[in-house]
Formats: sequence, C-alpha cells, structure tokens
Amino acid sequence: MKITLRHHHADQNDPHGNYQHSEMSELKQELLRSLSTRFVTIRQRNSERNIIHLELDYRELIPVTHYLRHYTGFVLLQLISCVDWDEDNTFQMTYFIWNQDQKLQLLLSFRIVKNSEIPIPSVITIWPHAETFERELREMFGVIFDGNPRQDEPFLLEDWEGPPPMLREFDTQTFSNERFGERPGRYSEDTRRYIGKKVGEYDFSWPVSGE
Repeated sequence: MKITLRHHHADQNDPHGNYQHSEMSELKQELLRSLSTRFVTIRQRNSERNIIHLELDYRELIPVTHYLRHYTGFVLLQLISCVDWDEDNTFQMTYFIWNQDQKLQLLLSFRIVKNSEIPIPSVITIWPHAETFERELREMFGVIFDGNPRQDEPFLLEDWEGPPPMLREFDTQTFSNERFGERPGRYSEDTRRYIGKKVGEYDFSWPVSGE
C-alpha cells in the first residue's frame, strides 16, 4: 500500500506554489514521524523553510531511500555530495531529494570513516542516474559504492595518477610541480601601450593606470 504525505494546499496567490510556514512545518513533522517509526537510526539534524535535514546510519540507506522514492513522493534525487571532515577522519555523504508535489527538500546525511575501504550501498537500483554522481565521488574522493559496476571507469580524470584530488590532504602545488615542473611566469603589458607601440599612436608621456 502506498503511504503518502497528506496533501496541503499552497497559497493560490503565490505563483511558485509555496506553503504557509505552519503548513510546511506540519509537512516536515509528518515526514519525520513517518520515517522514525519505520527506521530506528533516523533523527532530525536541521530544518528551515521548505528544507528538512535528516541523519541516518548508512546501513539503512537503501530501505530508507526505497521508502522515500516509492511511498512518500520524494521521487527526484538531485545530487549526492561528499564533505571531507579531515579533522574527524570522516566523510559526510548527503543525498538531496526533492518532493515536487509538496515542494519539500530533503537532505539525507550520514558519516563514514575516511579511507576505510568500507563500501556504502549504491542507490542506482532506486535512481539509475545516481551512477553519474557515484562515479564522480569515487574518482574525486575515493568513496566506494557497493553495487555500482562502473565506478572504477574514468569519469573526468583520464590517465590520472595520484590520490583523489578533492581530498583535503591533496597538495595541489606539490602535485603540479612534480607532474609538470616549474614554468616561467607570464609577461603582461598594458593594452593601450601595446597597441600604441604597434600602430605608433601612443603618447608615452600619459600615465598608465596601475603604474
């Protein structure tokens, strides 16, 4: 049986279909009750306007997202992000999911140990386009997704040699120097002066801005 959030009517005078604050708060509380009674690790992290941010254990990711996608109207996965909390040696994964009917944005987050080689479940069986997000995060952060068969194929970095470049400990300057070596600096000349030299119409007694 499909379980959906109760329908709330948006302000008819609002062309964007926004809800009154009290109605949106009720929607978010209804969603939280619906999830917390079914999944033991769900807890609220933050809430503002039409956004609710929830946390969970990564091992409940598949059942929670399956429930959201098929039973509560959160049909659109917009993005998967990764934050490198180097101080805590963790990655924070966040799934941005949108409910078009209720105009409600859900952020679903969890943390995993950084570089632990423990895979997190792929959500491609729920949202096939998640393959693209997961491949990028695999390449940029080294996150492993269990169930994504293409995650080790080159995505943006062809023939890349080195650690994932979005890790905070990745030293861009050192990598560039070791890979490409030192390069001479560029010479820059004022445009008016350059054109004047070429066409012979520049009065060098005039001051140039910045000189």
